[in-house]
Amino acid sequence: MVQGKFLVLGGLKAMNGQLEFFSADDGEVMNAAEHFMCTNIEWDPTGRYVATSVTHIHQMENGFNIWLFNGTLLYRCARLIPGLTSPVQGVLPFRTCGPLLFNSVI
Repeated sequence: MVQGKFLVLGGLKAMNGQLEFFSADDGEVMNAAEHFMCTNIEWDPTGRYVATSVTHIHQMENGFNIWLFNGTLLYRCARLIPGLTSPVQGVLPFRTCGPLLFNSVI
């Protein structure tokens, strides 16, 4: 089931990596950006960060970007580690988050 109020639409591979970051509450585009030749888009489990990556073997743009949910670019890595075909193979291991216990007794 989809949860959250932000979404990213991306034109992958031959569509040159055009990205649009939307707020589902009001349907407005928060930001538009590009990750040239992007092949993958993945959200982290908290819904706060988005990773885009190019995992095809290219001589140029073969790396990943980390974005904030609103389309602000936080980090850019131009090259994946040799031998990895995906950022989630070790370069970008998003950790799963356990439940937050706000009312537990300390």
